[in-house]
Amino acid sequence: MGSLYATTDSILRARPVFDWILLEHHNIISNSDIYSLMQDEEFFTTCYQIRSVWTPIKECINILEAKSASLADCFI
Repeated sequence: MGSLYATTDSILRARPVFDWILLEHHNIISNSDIYSLMQDEEFFTTCYQIRSVWTPIKECINILEAKSASLADCFI
């Protein structure tokens, strides 16, 4: 569960770098599937949606894993 959030969050935070690579250094990407994915707006929209769904779940789990927490702390 945490890795799905972390993966999508990392992809979204790296988006400006992907855009820069596509603009300035597009010839260094040899895999056409990766190149297409980096240009696909729907891919990034899906990542954003996944991250949005998992953010409150991740926060709730972090609260529950704290040394002193109750279910009231996790009210969403």
